[in-house]
Amino acid sequence: MAVVVALVAAGATAGIVHLVNQARGAPAPVVRADDDPLAAAASASQTTGITAAAVASDVRSAPSSTGSEGAGKNSDRTPRAAAIKEEAVVRGRPAAAFDEFCEVWTYPTPATDGQAWANRVTESWLAAHGAECPDAVVIPGYFIQSTMPGDDGELVVTLEDAPGALAALKPAARDIIDRTAAEYPELERVTAKTANGETSSSYTRGQWEIRVPFRERAAMAAENPEPASTLIGQEWADEKMNQWLTKIRADEIAELSAGFKLITRWSSPAPGELVVYLDAALLEQPHLQGPHMTIDIELQGIAVTILDNIYFDAPELKQVTAVLENGAAGETVRRGDKWFTH
Repeated sequence: MAVVVALVAAGATAGIVHLVNQARGAPAPVVRADDDPLAAAASASQTTGITAAAVASDVRSAPSSTGSEGAGKNSDRTPRAAAIKEEAVVRGRPAAAFDEFCEVWTYPTPATDGQAWANRVTESWLAAHGAECPDAVVIPGYFIQSTMPGDDGELVVTLEDAPGALAALKPAARDIIDRTAAEYPELERVTAKTANGETSSSYTRGQWEIRVPFRERAAMAAENPEPASTLIGQEWADEKMNQWLTKIRADEIAELSAGFKLITRWSSPAPGELVVYLDAALLEQPHLQGPHMTIDIELQGIAVTILDNIYFDAPELKQVTAVLENGAAGETVRRGDKWFTH
């Protein structure tokens, strides 16, 4: 479960600018290796991470899938649905996306507040695509056969049993978060699962937030500000690092890559100040051996990334310092620095 951090740039100044641009949304400064970017494409051929033509070819011969009882894409359970599907496949439509004109799709009856909320989020996602049902959305959206509430703040979507659906789990979850998180601040996670329930993949609000441009994050934070922590000293430092790891969906430092995996410890010498220590072996990292990267840029990039990622989650965080354990180099970035003011 690797986490990838892009730190290499064409030059000293360009290196930090590039890293901070990543920290502001294109792509996230720290992303999981299995987070294949989803291009919100107007056609299936534009989609990144899944080859649309290959999947379409696969699913045409796939066995019929089934939707949730009373909701979703009921597929060929009825003669009418079977006829619609047969005609769509003859026209060259992927079997997994046969309901192109939304003749079969239905929403679950909103018998609970949770299901009513899930229906609204789903409607918002579809509206963002200019569609009325998942089959009218390009890959990976058309694999979705039903949506329902999960834990608090969680939307659970089920993908039909069709070739290509497994690879679509993460992109489908990410696409829904991307298109609905701003409208639904209570949406914390989208979990996409296979129809048999054996495999699932989630995308979180935290992962979405670190890809949102800084100004937009600032506006959202102003509407729903996070409280400042009341902890102090090492407990506060531990809390800040836990916040950061949670934000980037890493369980521990060992999962990180590049210089981040060499973080050895952290402390707080004064209120609002976080110091992150790194093994001096950082100096020997391959990406620091070229002519365009220096240890100062690397350390500054690490500090910028951490502060940027939890800037709005930790309003009391004033500065982050990244320093080598042997004291040979260190860089500090502050809340009011240029990286966070424009």
